[in-house]
Amino acid sequence: MASHIDRFRARAAVWNATIASVAFSTVLSAVDSLAQGMEPSKVSAEAKARGWKPYEVYLHAPYKSSSERIELLYKAIKEEIRDPTKLREDDVHWVEHQSILGELAFGVGESAQEAKEGEFKLRNLLATEINQEVKDLLRIALGHFGDKSVWRDLVGIMKQKGRPLIRESAARALYDCNARLAIPELIEALKDSEVVIQYVPTSAMGAGVKSAVFRVSGMALTVLKYWGVKVETPDKALPCEFKVDKESAAKALKAELQNSDNEHVKQAIEAIARVGGPAAKAELKRFIQEREGDPGKADLTAKAREVLSRMETGTE
Repeated sequence: MASHIDRFRARAAVWNATIASVAFSTVLSAVDSLAQGMEPSKVSAEAKARGWKPYEVYLHAPYKSSSERIELLYKAIKEEIRDPTKLREDDVHWVEHQSILGELAFGVGESAQEAKEGEFKLRNLLATEINQEVKDLLRIALGHFGDKSVWRDLVGIMKQKGRPLIRESAARALYDCNARLAIPELIEALKDSEVVIQYVPTSAMGAGVKSAVFRVSGMALTVLKYWGVKVETPDKALPCEFKVDKESAAKALKAELQNSDNEHVKQAIEAIARVGGPAAKAELKRFIQEREGDPGKADLTAKAREVLSRMETGTE
């Protein structure tokens, strides 16, 4: 069975290759150090020597249980909020307060997957936390853990202006919990114009250039493509110029209509309507036809008819 370090490395590597997240390269270097047997105290000392907080050690502490590691990460989140890391950048590394918080939240979610006690610890922290910023990060962690119940919270965080890297983390968490009901909101996020100015590597040697990066729209694009939504990216396009194939978006939501929870299905009907277009209308008509005459599905077909009527009259 793969260790939490191996699984984190695999997941981080995928996102790193996809969106060129420089913050991940910092985390992966810490993983490599631990994987090669370096004592955590030495990793901590190295971090301090660079002027970094040793959050990498908390994130990848193989000598701790799942719940203990989450407690360390939780304390690190609170400390980072109390004493924010100042931006440090050069042509190799780019480390920033929001990126650290996002990776700590990622680590909490990853650690919760290790054991039931970790999941319980995360849920208990969320239930008792009163600081809204910390609660947001714990909800992001729960999304990384794979809990779809927080998807509306994640959408709300993703829409909050002013914290682009936290918003990016929320979008990534939507993917990790497979919250496809958020497809319409992710499509809308393609228009997001909030940027982060950072060094982006241009070669394997670490050389880079300073560039404005659309982190929120970039992550939204990545998640949509992973789910099979086709997005046309014209040359030199700004995020607001992306063209979404609505047929593929409606198709990506189709499976949500088969859910055993009727409330979930009603949300899926609304999500397909928000995507809009001929394919969405056709999908809802097919849904109604397949369930016609089934008394157990009467409320669902009524909902689909209501939504379809709004779409056809232009009130949707």
